[in-house]
Parts: sequence; C-alpha cells; structure tokens
Amino acid sequence: MVELQNLKLDKLASIDGGRFAEAFNRHLMRCGEDCYDRPGDSKARKVTLTVEITPKLDQNGMCEGCDVQMDAKTAVPPHRSKVFDMRLKPNGELYYRQDSLDNADQHTMDFGDE
Repeated sequence: MVELQNLKLDKLASIDGGRFAEAFNRHLMRCGEDCYDRPGDSKARKVTLTVEITPKLDQNGMCEGCDVQMDAKTAVPPHRSKVFDMRLKPNGELYYRQDSLDNADQHTMDFGDE
C-alpha cells in the first residue's frame, strides 16, 4: 500500500510524475531566454506559482479533504518597437517612408542617371 505524502514545496517535483515541475521549469527557462534575447530591457521577468486549495465538504458541512491545483505563469516585458513617424490620411490610413522610418517627410537624394 502506498503511503500518503505530505504536500510541501520540496515534494512538488514528484507530483504527477514531475509534470508540473517540468512545466514550472519551462517557465523559468522562458524568463532566462528573454533576458538573453533582450538584455537591454532591465524590467524584471517573473514566474508565479499559485497553489489553489478548495475545501471538499461532507454531508454535514465539515471539511473532509481538499482539491489542490497548481498554476505556473510567466510575465515578461512586452515587446515594443521604436516609434515610427507616419502620416495620416483622412480615411484613416497610415503611411510611412521605408528609408526614413523616423521622418515620413524626409526626402532622399537620388543619384541615379537622369
């Protein structure tokens, strides 16, 4: 007969064959990868572990056990582009200059044959 295990932080890795621990590790890796990919963004990356414990009541309204569910999630800073200067037409369309993304009115010199 398998004995009951006491739920503690160090036991999370063994629950459900380690599936949740593996998911949690993937969230940690995602934060690490984002730090590596965007070292210039100094905002914190976060991994949050939430444990929800819901009482299960017997017919007399007494707690006879609990349903426990764990949730892991990642929060990384949003990916933002730099600001692009665009012109707005009355119909709502936006226009930009590909060779001068910071100034839609910039004209370039054409050195082609005339």
